[in-house]
Amino acid sequence: MKKTKKTNKTIVLLACLVAITHANVITTGGQNGVARTVSSYTLGKGSINAGVAVKGDYAYRDFYTNNGDNHESAWLLNEDFFIGYGITNWLDISVNMPFYQDFWENHSGIIGAQGDLGVGIKLEHIGLYKYAPFRVGYLLRMTVPTGNDKAGYFQRHANHYKHFGTNTEGAYSSRGVSLNPTMVWTLDFNLFPIRLPLLLHGNLGGIANVSGAYKRQSAVLLGNLALEYQFSNSWSSFIELAGEAKAQAFSEGYNFTTNLNDNLLRLSGGANFQA
Repeated sequence: MKKTKKTNKTIVLLACLVAITHANVITTGGQNGVARTVSSYTLGKGSINAGVAVKGDYAYRDFYTNNGDNHESAWLLNEDFFIGYGITNWLDISVNMPFYQDFWENHSGIIGAQGDLGVGIKLEHIGLYKYAPFRVGYLLRMTVPTGNDKAGYFQRHANHYKHFGTNTEGAYSSRGVSLNPTMVWTLDFNLFPIRLPLLLHGNLGGIANVSGAYKRQSAVLLGNLALEYQFSNSWSSFIELAGEAKAQAFSEGYNFTTNLNDNLLRLSGGANFQA
């Protein structure tokens, strides 16, 4: 895979969400990757990946309250400001700050606030053969509770503790320090003898709230899988399956059909442009 010292700008052309109740922004938080899936490839020494990711969700007549049978609509907006920097050819750091807005029909206007500040560090596995098609990396993210824990109707991540008895509590923040260790890998078909312009990216990790009143209820397992097709050094398209699920759901018996509203699964597709 040819590396470039360019700023990555992602243009998402299509996004299909299975559950809106955790409809967070499509972003890698400043790390190299596509959609929500992080690549094992680093940015490269001295390279910068900076920008803002914006995403909107709309559910038409899809919500109802316990006080009546009326179905209601909701708009959700998400923005993520991010910057990543390549310290060396095998080490990247990143910082991101999300912002969220909710508009729920027949409720009190638009609620918006900042989310939790995220900091990430990614290490490409040292010692691999330069042209090995299978690449491995290690990503550690940390979020600090800068988010407004008194705002928001719909939680953005599975480790955000949403108290549904109160409309505007716990949706935008984990209310504590969270750690997100993740193993990342990339299978680069460009490096096979057949030379196909394909990359398969995979992530597997978890999120744990290490401080805060609700840390025991908020352990999360996560996984991402993305297939990327490279048209050129600047353009590529992708399809991604990404998921977050509370660990508690598996210990209690996870039902794939009935638990989608409590545990997040997203299917997305789009295009990536580097400029």
